[in-house]
Amino acid sequence: MSENKRYCMGCMSVIDSDATICPHCQYSGDTQQLSPYLSQGQTVAGRYLIGKALGMANDSITYIGLDTQTETTVTVCEYYPHRIAHRANGNNIVSPLNGFAALYESCLESFLSLWRGIRMFDDVRCLPKVLDIVSENETAYCICESKECMPLKNYFEKTRKPLSYSKAVAAFIPLLNALKSLHNAGIVHGSITPSTIQVGSDGRLNLTGFSIPQCRSDIRELNAKPVAGFSAIEIYETSFAKAESDIYSIMAVMYYSITGSVLPKATDRAVNENLTLPSSIASTIPKNVLDTLARSLAVYPYNRISSAAELIACLKADNSEIKRNPDMNKKTQQTKSAQSKKAAPTTGQKRPSQGTAAKAQAKRSAPKKKQEEKVSNSSFIALGFTTFVAAAVVISILFCVLYTTVLYKSFDIPFLNSAFSSMTFLPINREKDDEHEQIIATTEEMPSVSETSYATVADFTKLTYDYIISNDSFQRNFVFKFKEEASDTVKKGGIISQNATAGESVPVGTEIVLVVSTGIEQIVVPDVKGKSFDEAKKILEDAKLEVSKELLENKENKTPDEVYSMSVDPGQSVDKGTIVVLSVWDEVPETTTQATTKKETTTKKEAATKKETTTKAATTKPTTTAPTTTKKAAE
Repeated sequence: MSENKRYCMGCMSVIDSDATICPHCQYSGDTQQLSPYLSQGQTVAGRYLIGKALGMANDSITYIGLDTQTETTVTVCEYYPHRIAHRANGNNIVSPLNGFAALYESCLESFLSLWRGIRMFDDVRCLPKVLDIVSENETAYCICESKECMPLKNYFEKTRKPLSYSKAVAAFIPLLNALKSLHNAGIVHGSITPSTIQVGSDGRLNLTGFSIPQCRSDIRELNAKPVAGFSAIEIYETSFAKAESDIYSIMAVMYYSITGSVLPKATDRAVNENLTLPSSIASTIPKNVLDTLARSLAVYPYNRISSAAELIACLKADNSEIKRNPDMNKKTQQTKSAQSKKAAPTTGQKRPSQGTAAKAQAKRSAPKKKQEEKVSNSSFIALGFTTFVAAAVVISILFCVLYTTVLYKSFDIPFLNSAFSSMTFLPINREKDDEHEQIIATTEEMPSVSETSYATVADFTKLTYDYIISNDSFQRNFVFKFKEEASDTVKKGGIISQNATAGESVPVGTEIVLVVSTGIEQIVVPDVKGKSFDEAKKILEDAKLEVSKELLENKENKTPDEVYSMSVDPGQSVDKGTIVVLSVWDEVPETTTQATTKKETTTKKEAATKKETTTKAATTKPTTTAPTTTKKAAE
């Protein structure tokens, strides 16, 4: 980008350096963008120039932007859940409000996951084309290709031309194909309306207005309100959107496109579920097509067509029926030859002569001639009046038709504008139709019912086991095989790995092998009581446990370094790496040793003295007795 160029912050066109009003979009260069929006002229990732804010949703803010490297206009979607986060004036950093840090981080991960998922479908023309995903300022930004579009609602307000059923089918089929791919990847839109479906300058329909799943949940700070006439009843009851919810919403938009009428609120339809169409429209649609509409718009999801693939098949079959029988709703014209023939006179009858008959007839009709002239005059007057009234009615009808289609653009008659707006399906709009003049219905994009159906593999490592088994789209498109494995990094129930590459297209019914984390490995603690510390330590470390040593005072002369107790009971299951504290006997205290030695010495002395005394006594006794014995012997 040339540093000398100046860009309009409203449309990113190059303008003169001294221009105050953009000549292309009339945007004023003096316009200030206050918090919580980013200031105009800021850059993201040193590359993307931020212009005016285009809108704010519950989870994000969208800006017009410019890729300064390619000098192309882009849209920048910034993660900014305004109810749980804030940004100070002049500061680009986004911070969670007090108490919402965990929710903010969780939603940030969902934002990144959502746009990474959409990025897998860059080849689908009716979805946003993601060019880049940037993490900066404690938040994230999704950079998308800019498309010149207008909401479908605004398109009809301009053109006031409802679509025929066959054209609506062909126009909506690409959206349904995109919806099928999104559902296969686990992405649910949750809020399809005439505002989130937009008409591009090429006449094609585009799906916009994506938001994180938390915006379609029961989280009060993020939950978006249902849209009357387009949100399914489950959105009102539980806030959680499912694939069936998208089916209801997109067919409600198609119904609106064909009839110009918005369906009653889903909660009101619960009392009377019957689907009504104007007779002029219903007469052009075959019965099986009406049945498809009724099934798609069933109030409760268990009665509804549940997948985009099934709906596409039904619509294609219905459209084929219309092509095969283009005159199926026209009444067959029948003619009866008997009514156009007059009976011939019976042969054999005698007819009077021409002169005689004429005279007789003149005599009979003479008295009635004046009366017939009076009746003829009255009939002529009545016929003239009827003709005048009919002509006036026809002229009025022609004027109404011309005014509502052509003349209203040239003549402004407020009374007629108001009258016709209440009678017709969309209000009178005096603005001249622009390039969005016709919605392209590309029948070649309608898939063949007999072709193999494919599904896009999601990045299951970002999901959990419980979410996968409860996701209807996943269960319809894949056959899952689960294996369990312990993991130090993946929480219990998370997916460690998958055998199919994320983003890969595979036939419906493909087996997907997922390795599910059982959490950190559990170890049964062995019993090492009574063993030496070194021996016990080796046993525990071999069992993938950590060891700590605690010395016990050895007052009772226990064996030093012997394990007396453990901080974890033997046989208990603990996480791998758990620290086990071993209580072992310390060395025998020195004072105890001295006392023992003294006691042993005393004992030895006493024993020696006693022995010595006994020896003396034994030695003395024979000496005393001997003389006595000798004396007795002498006697």
